[in-house]
Amino acid sequence: QVIDLKNETRAVPISIEGGIVMHDPFPEGGDVSIRLLKLSPGATTCRHNHTEVEFWTVISGAVRIHLDEKTFLLLGGESIRIDPLSRHRIEALDSGAVMQTVWWHSRAAFEEATSKNEAIGKSRPLLLVPAMLTPNGKMHIGHASGPFLYADVLRRIAETGGREVFVLQGTHGHLEHIAIAADAAGLEYY
Repeated sequence: QVIDLKNETRAVPISIEGGIVMHDPFPEGGDVSIRLLKLSPGATTCRHNHTEVEFWTVISGAVRIHLDEKTFLLLGGESIRIDPLSRHRIEALDSGAVMQTVWWHSRAAFEEATSKNEAIGKSRPLLLVPAMLTPNGKMHIGHASGPFLYADVLRRIAETGGREVFVLQGTHGHLEHIAIAADAAGLEYY
């Protein structure tokens, strides 16, 4: 199959999302997957991550790559490797761009990324914010215990591993059912 990104009548897009035309010359899901991208000027992908290794090559035009906390400018003929679990986003510049992305599963690269992320994560404090109560009828202990009990269990597990943990909880006055009950009784919480 010939894919000619300059001649739209010969190109068979698999999908068009937000100014990005994607072509898959090989079915996705094999040992190696390949995709051609034609990005309109200003088009951008959503920031995301995944378990595969990716290798991007800009064929023409220019893109800005947002990779974790860094930003790179790639011009035609330049490439970049994206390791598993790296947060990334592609942004086409004013000229638009044509890119090729190749991705594959690498257990070794994934395990290395997982180990690195775990080490970084353990050095940071953990913030737990349990969901506020959401009664589906009369209030009972199950509504109150679920999220808060679960947050306490998670806190204890993390602290056992030596992690600093903060638990942030609101007050009952910020819950919808409190305001409804107060209105029904002709009262107000505050």
